[in-house]
Amino acid sequence: MKNSTYTVSDVLAAVEKPAPFALCEDWDNSGLLVGDANSPADKIGVCLDISSAQIEQAQRLEISCIVSHHPVIFRPEEPRFLAPNPAYLLARAGISAIAAHTNLDSAGGGVNDVLAEIIGLQNIKLLQETPTTGRSRSQLPAAMLRMGELPEELSAADFAHLAAERLSACVRYADGGKPIRRVAVCGGSGGEFVKDCARLGFDAYLTGEARHHEFLAARAGGITLLAAGHYETEAPVVERLAAALRDGLPGAELIVLDEENPVLAALNAD
Repeated sequence: MKNSTYTVSDVLAAVEKPAPFALCEDWDNSGLLVGDANSPADKIGVCLDISSAQIEQAQRLEISCIVSHHPVIFRPEEPRFLAPNPAYLLARAGISAIAAHTNLDSAGGGVNDVLAEIIGLQNIKLLQETPTTGRSRSQLPAAMLRMGELPEELSAADFAHLAAERLSACVRYADGGKPIRRVAVCGGSGGEFVKDCARLGFDAYLTGEARHHEFLAARAGGITLLAAGHYETEAPVVERLAAALRDGLPGAELIVLDEENPVLAALNAD
């Protein structure tokens, strides 16, 4: 059996380079969540979510460490981990798990930069305001959202169709009633920031998930709000993260695990 070149601790350090853990939000749970920092890790899986399917694939491929975007342990409802909880399955299989969650959202080249690039924004910049003392999650994160411009003005419907095509998504939207050029984006669950984006003068705000009252607030505030799916707005970063880890861990085998959107859509054919 060959000696391992890398340990889980080395993988954690490699994640830190493109996605510093100092960027994590206060409420987040990122870093090494399952396993032993000293365990060998020369074959590494990368994915958005860790479910039983990813764990089974990792076992078949003899992967010893998985790096995911979403934490496998986030806010457990009970103080115990039993089968079929993925954290339990990981520990039983001897597979370590590292999460790069809000740090990867905020990092340069992370979730939101990739999202802005895919939908074709130009002059992409960090949408940053001075953090408020005691900021709650309903206020703009210090370094998460991105802003940019479309190459040309689009109607709300045309922009929604463009996003649907680029992200292979079913896009829901509220029409803000004006042409769209200046756009803010936040992958995942970011509907709560729509009022901030309207206040800052954006024509449109694209995120993964939004609630009914947030669509109403968008329309009242004159900003187009698009919800393109949590999975669809974040999954594209997985390949980018895997590439960064390949650069940071020369000689290690990085495998993007097979993954499907867990949310299905039934569309009316008429």
